[in-house]
Amino acid sequence: MAIPVLGANPIKGQILTQVFNVFFLPVIVGGTIIFINNSKLMKDYKPGWILNTLLVLAFIFSMIISYTGILALITSLKG
Repeated sequence: MAIPVLGANPIKGQILTQVFNVFFLPVIVGGTIIFINNSKLMKDYKPGWILNTLLVLAFIFSMIISYTGILALITSLKG
């Protein structure tokens, strides 16, 4: 809602906010991996290798998406 108030183009503002959201995805997935593997927090509920493997794959995917977001942002700033 702040984009129209500031006088910016709402379409470009929404695209820009969606691009910036991909930068937070690796942080969230990485934090999830750290927290669920913390034995002090999880005690007897530690995840198995399947969940850890899927989370690592999700982290790799999120890094690829973030890289793509960086390229899109650079391209949009140039043009």
